[in-house]
Amino acid sequence: MLPNGKFEDGVIKSLIADDFEVLFRTSLSECIRRRVSEFALMYREVTDEEYESCLLTILRAIHDPAIPKAGAHRQDNWEKGWLENFHAWEATAGGKGAKINAILPRYFGKYGFLRINRTLIRPLSDNFEYFSLCLITDWLFDVYMRKAGSIYEFGCGTGYHLVRLRNYNPTASLFGLDWAPASQKIISSLASQGYVTNMQGLRFDYFNPDQNIRLAADSIVYTVASLEQLGRDFNPFLAYLLRNRPSLCVHVEPIAELLDKSNILDFLSIEYFQKRNYLTGFLDRLHALKAEGKIDIVLEQRSFIGSLLIDGYSIVVWKPV
Repeated sequence: MLPNGKFEDGVIKSLIADDFEVLFRTSLSECIRRRVSEFALMYREVTDEEYESCLLTILRAIHDPAIPKAGAHRQDNWEKGWLENFHAWEATAGGKGAKINAILPRYFGKYGFLRINRTLIRPLSDNFEYFSLCLITDWLFDVYMRKAGSIYEFGCGTGYHLVRLRNYNPTASLFGLDWAPASQKIISSLASQGYVTNMQGLRFDYFNPDQNIRLAADSIVYTVASLEQLGRDFNPFLAYLLRNRPSLCVHVEPIAELLDKSNILDFLSIEYFQKRNYLTGFLDRLHALKAEGKIDIVLEQRSFIGSLLIDGYSIVVWKPV
């Protein structure tokens, strides 16, 4: 079951569907329960020494002057990263699995330890962090996006979430939007080679939204760990969404308002958000818009899943009214 309380050295466990129902505070469909089983997420609890070492790693990162802040100045860095994925995609031979693995971001599993339910664990299964994020997004795809006619992922990067989204909605028009031109190259190649049908990539800058890109009627918008790059500069994009009036907006992002400052790992997560200039004040702004009668908030909760440095996969679902 979920790790809770004091750690037992060396105990090996597995996350099962019931655990994710506790984390997500809901019942999962049989489809998502099968996905949990397929991923076979094995881990062990950390030792006291490992826990202390992890806390030191987090604190050093928070105080490291070399770690850059997020913001508009980082566009070239993201272009470089996604271009590396594009070249890996082009160079990879073999079946669909090998090709898709080539476009996975390279920051997953960087530190060897993860957060689950406000404790730390040592993953024992390959791709544990990536698969954990898949379960969050696939759950949201399953619940909210099966019947949508058009779905837009903003800040889509290499489009790896869009590939899986097709499993839950075989007919929707899919759009991957990102400010890095390398992203559009990958999306175009995914579509032209038949890995994902009815999908196109568009260049879109959160900081300067292209008003000529209009969302289709009854569309759904989602983001996954991309709004985090905006800091407090989310209002241009939020205004763009309110102007285009999608039927639903789904976000998986670092949301400090949902964390608990009395918990040391949550507290350090918020400190790291501030260190990196990650998304700040977004949920508070949504609450203000709700009070003004402009939106409804459908869901706001944390996933209790994160990397070593942050609990960054909180969930907010809202819609214009």
